[in-house]
Amino acid sequence: MADANGILVGGVQKVVLDTSGKPQTVEVALLGSHAVVVIDAARFNYDQGHNVLMAQMEAHEIAAAPIAPPG
Repeated sequence: MADANGILVGGVQKVVLDTSGKPQTVEVALLGSHAVVVIDAARFNYDQGHNVLMAQMEAHEIAAAPIAPPG
């Protein structure tokens, strides 16, 4: 997963779907830490050519996202 500048910031751990099967939130494990954060799925675009999920956020905004609940 990359930030808005294309910098790799973490890996997708989990995608939570709503009742209609659409992505609701994405849990991201941040590189260089043990933190897993939760980000609204609407804040992402998928770059199919590079198989990368791109956040419409800067790296510091991603790092400041709420911590994912355990499990």
